[in-house]
Amino acid sequence: MNLEKQNYVPENYKEIYEDEIDLKELFLVLWRNKTKIIVVAIICMVFGLITGKVMSSKSKKSTVVVEYTYPGIEVGKSPNGSTLGLTYSQFKNIFMIKDIFHKMPELEKNGLTEDNVLNAIKITPVLPKGLKEGEVYYPNKFTYSLKIANSSEKDEEVLKNFIEVQKDYFKRNYALTSRLPLLNYEESLTYDYKDIISVIDTSLHSSIVAIDNLDQNIISLEDKVEMQNILKELKILKDINLVKIKNMVEDYRVTKNPNELMINYRQQLEELGRQKEKELGKISQLESMIKAYKPDSKNVVVMNNGSLEKIKTDEENYYTDFLRQLAVEKIKLSDIQVEMKYIEKKMKQEVNADTSKEKEVDEGLEYIVSSLNKKIEKINDLTVKNYNKKYSDIIKVTETVTTKSDSKVPLMTLVGLLLGGFIGVCYVLVGNFIFEEKKKKNDNK
Repeated sequence: MNLEKQNYVPENYKEIYEDEIDLKELFLVLWRNKTKIIVVAIICMVFGLITGKVMSSKSKKSTVVVEYTYPGIEVGKSPNGSTLGLTYSQFKNIFMIKDIFHKMPELEKNGLTEDNVLNAIKITPVLPKGLKEGEVYYPNKFTYSLKIANSSEKDEEVLKNFIEVQKDYFKRNYALTSRLPLLNYEESLTYDYKDIISVIDTSLHSSIVAIDNLDQNIISLEDKVEMQNILKELKILKDINLVKIKNMVEDYRVTKNPNELMINYRQQLEELGRQKEKELGKISQLESMIKAYKPDSKNVVVMNNGSLEKIKTDEENYYTDFLRQLAVEKIKLSDIQVEMKYIEKKMKQEVNADTSKEKEVDEGLEYIVSSLNKKIEKINDLTVKNYNKKYSDIIKVTETVTTKSDSKVPLMTLVGLLLGGFIGVCYVLVGNFIFEEKKKKNDNK
């Protein structure tokens, strides 16, 4: 039994033995041809290195990170108050690109168009870390990227010019939008007094509105005090001085065009006549309804030129309120009649030919214009000083212009090395197999 065990040999012993010999031979073959394998691996590694550099050069792009500081960006608004879209197209437009081409004429010589550059500038918001899904966030930092020219230096230059052009555009269009014009009294001497008064009144109103429109949040305490003083002086000029001159023109009947004055009076009488007829109609209807009043009525409808006017009160005060409205309409009619008589009286009077009266009016108007112009200059100074604070530094560059790329060199070099080694091994093994086959054929012959 032991003898049988000792003499026992597996049927596939020879194959196993031969396989072991083949593995050793395989290793020896690879070792003998290691130079070939290394050469092939180096060639592929160099090819991978070149491929990585080419891919990296194609992926190169110039970038810059900017931060917007204008009021409204924190709620997703553009400088003009409109809502920023997903493309942030308000931050770039063809007018900015035209300025770039004006600064860099070589772009057009290189075959680039304004649309090419406009579309190549990409704007990507910089989102903070830890932003949760579904959380609303309005970014104020953005990455500008550009890849259009043959060299990264040219892309960087284009991007730098774009930032400067953008700053100029924003300041020009969103900072100081308008200034109040000064009045030239000498040019208005050919106008009639009422027209001059109307122009001055409009300018006074615009000045008051300009003061009110200044942003109180960015104005210093000293400027606020000056604003209040200017506002008081403007209201005095408007409500006291100008009204006084207007009354003087009416009372003195001074005019540079008597015919136009009479036409103006007739137009006023016609308008007052229409208002009088309207009031008479209301009063007539109200009086008839009072006579026909019944205590159980809930509504009284007053017809007035096709419109409906309803009086609704509780039953106790209904009749009293109804009479009160009638009294109000009669007061309006009385005021209209007084005004008509005053104008008719003015029409019968002779136009004042006293030059001293005209001189008095001229001096009063000239004083108002002179004072108003001084206030306008101060308002314009305040506007420039304070309103521009909103947009004095509307764009801040937080990361300067650089050229970045998704570097594929290390990865492609490693891939080339591994692939080259594999190809080298395969090349050696296949060559050795072909050599062995030829040798066996020769031996068999």
